[in-house]
Amino acid sequence: MCARLKYQSHPGKPLEKHIEGVVQKALHRSPSPVVKWAAYFHDLGKINPFFQQKLEKKEVNGYSAHAYLSALAWLAFFLTNNQSLRQEIKEPIYIYIIFLLIIKHHGNLPDIEHPTSREHLSQLKSFLEENPHLPFSDFLRENLGIQHNSFEISNIIEKLGSFIQKIVAKWQDKPLDYFMDTQFAFASLIEADKRDAGNNELYALPQTIERLRKKLPDALTNTFHRFSADNDLNKQRIALRKEAESRLRTFLNEGKSRIFTLTAPTGAGKTLTLLRLASIIQEKYPEMGIVYALPFLSIIEQTQAIAEKLLEEELVLAVSSKAHDKNMEKLIEQLDYTIDESLLDKLLKRDFLRTTFDHPFVITTFVQLFETLLSNRNATLLKLPNLSNRIFLIDEIQALPPRLYIFFAAWLQAFCERNQCFAILSSATMPEFIFPEKPYLPEERKPQKLFPGYSPPAELLEYTKYFQHACFNRYKIIRHDPFELDYGRLVSAILQQDKSCLVIVNTIQSSKELYKALKAKLLHDRNTWLFLLNTHFTPHDRRRKIREIQQSLQEGKQRVIFISTQLIEAGVDIDFPVVYRDLCPLPALIQSAGRCNRNNKLPEGGHVFLFHLKSEGKSFAKIVYKDFRGELNNMEAELFKNCTEIEEKNLVHVQKRFFERIARNLSIGDCEIWIDGQKQNHNLIELVYKGKFETMGRFRLIQEETYGETYQYYIAPDIEHDPYRQAETIAEQIGQCPDYRTSLPLRLKLSQLMRHIQDYTINVRLPRNATPPVYSSDSFGIRSLANRQLYSYEYGLDIQSTVDLIL
Repeated sequence: MCARLKYQSHPGKPLEKHIEGVVQKALHRSPSPVVKWAAYFHDLGKINPFFQQKLEKKEVNGYSAHAYLSALAWLAFFLTNNQSLRQEIKEPIYIYIIFLLIIKHHGNLPDIEHPTSREHLSQLKSFLEENPHLPFSDFLRENLGIQHNSFEISNIIEKLGSFIQKIVAKWQDKPLDYFMDTQFAFASLIEADKRDAGNNELYALPQTIERLRKKLPDALTNTFHRFSADNDLNKQRIALRKEAESRLRTFLNEGKSRIFTLTAPTGAGKTLTLLRLASIIQEKYPEMGIVYALPFLSIIEQTQAIAEKLLEEELVLAVSSKAHDKNMEKLIEQLDYTIDESLLDKLLKRDFLRTTFDHPFVITTFVQLFETLLSNRNATLLKLPNLSNRIFLIDEIQALPPRLYIFFAAWLQAFCERNQCFAILSSATMPEFIFPEKPYLPEERKPQKLFPGYSPPAELLEYTKYFQHACFNRYKIIRHDPFELDYGRLVSAILQQDKSCLVIVNTIQSSKELYKALKAKLLHDRNTWLFLLNTHFTPHDRRRKIREIQQSLQEGKQRVIFISTQLIEAGVDIDFPVVYRDLCPLPALIQSAGRCNRNNKLPEGGHVFLFHLKSEGKSFAKIVYKDFRGELNNMEAELFKNCTEIEEKNLVHVQKRFFERIARNLSIGDCEIWIDGQKQNHNLIELVYKGKFETMGRFRLIQEETYGETYQYYIAPDIEHDPYRQAETIAEQIGQCPDYRTSLPLRLKLSQLMRHIQDYTINVRLPRNATPPVYSSDSFGIRSLANRQLYSYEYGLDIQSTVDLIL
């Protein structure tokens, strides 16, 4: 037997120890031969003598990379050991998938047809001509104990092109299987690689899942007992919850469905009902954690507060750009007093836990969840392994782009079936999830082709009876007469109201214009409280203003007039007797109407006036809702057939017809993807069918570029310790650190400060030729507003624009 070869993976760490650690950790995530062999070979190229010199901080005068070497070693190993390997790996395409995982494990998954760089291969070829006999076989045999037929890699590059071409032709046989297998195996490999490199053996989810499973049912039971059953609303909430529980148990026992819908009226207690349904699934599958996904940051804060009230803080992890992690904050505070290896280790593990969703109960955004499910990005896919064995509670599902309703339902079903998950989609305005018959579509765009086993989600309620019950019949939608209004007529209509009213318009500019016009008319009116809100207010001021409005309504101020954009539609607990809503698609109208007589305290019911705001002949509705222009044209006729008003209880049938038309008329999976500053039209089904990982990875749920350039502006608060200035100071200190390890405490402090900065940051979206506001500094991609007088608590950011600023 030969002596072990001595190579390092990282300074002071033997290469075989790292590889064995990655194999063990990767198989913990996915016990498949694809993951196993990718883990064994991912860093094998580190036997490159120039890489070893780089680790030792010696001068390097040659090709020092390792991923391409590792990938070629894998192919050479396969070619000389294919008979034994094919007993483990039945389909040849998985040999190529392993190649992809290895070659890009420090980058992002590439398109299957173009995984390599011509320049990189040229450099590697020159290197191999000078170093033709690298001891890959000896290392595998002596250091890792893998017995095999010996191989060399010097002639593999010439065979690479034909090998790729032959294998890629097979991709379209089972594109969804291959896509999801590639994605999950890649995620398992990179998560294991980063874990082992950081000596991180902490798996938080399995350690704490039992605490969650035991605590959640009792906490919910105690909460439900506090609700009085002597009023109609709570009686209906109880009936609704019990019916959903019963039907879910039946479906679970039958084992036919993994994805469900919960269609229930606004105010029916969906959050607590969803958590109760999750606890029922956990009774049967106790190892499953929960991921609660929501479309808006404001709702995440509310849901986090509900969850933390039910459970201990340690059992709830909110992950979003603005979510505060109190555990991390406490650890970072200790950095001011001491920096030792133990504290640093705790901080790094907590940061990795957040990054990877390694927690039994995660509350996060649609963006985080759905972009992870489709991503090719290394940093994003770190979360994917912890999305297996999950119960997905997806609230306000109608907030997804309509072209993606059915696509994501089908994708979730396929993911749940492969990864032992369940999903419950919830909404008061539930989309249609049936594949429409469109025989004229090309094969690569047919959803039936990509998702051959798809069946629509199973509904947990016979929901019509709840929508039509008196306690959920809280308002009527009235066609305003006249229907088309300009600013002047709208102001007159609002001022004629003697009750408090909420007015929702479609653009930021419209809200500002309306607020100014009303303020001028109310200059000497001491009995009316006028408020403005849109996304030109900081999140801190939005929360403060909503609390002020809630208090004004509770105190019974004579009249409150609240001008807002769509940001108020969902998840904001606010209740007005009268709502005015600019023309919008039906789901948005119903969400807006949910702010009217929300608690059903008005004997005469609430009034929602629908109107169509125009200025100089321009429709603001058709600017914002371009995908719904046909529906907007028919909205008036659809809602007000032979009448001028419609009660809430009758909307359930109207919205069903609406979503059926959407499913028929929109192409499933169509989306806009921005690449190098250019908008391209793509179809997600076709991208999967063709293995276009790189293009798929550029998909964004919210395409900021669609409406021009987006800038982030920081509005300095009037507080002693400005977090933006603190962050700039820390960033300078990081630049002066001699190495990454030394800078880690500062980097973690900076990461935490960035969440505080977001509380005082707004997005400003302008047309590409418009001049943005002047800024005094530009750090972290966030500009600090130079002229603080441009911002006020009353009016938000006051900038002039020749176009309409959208939500």
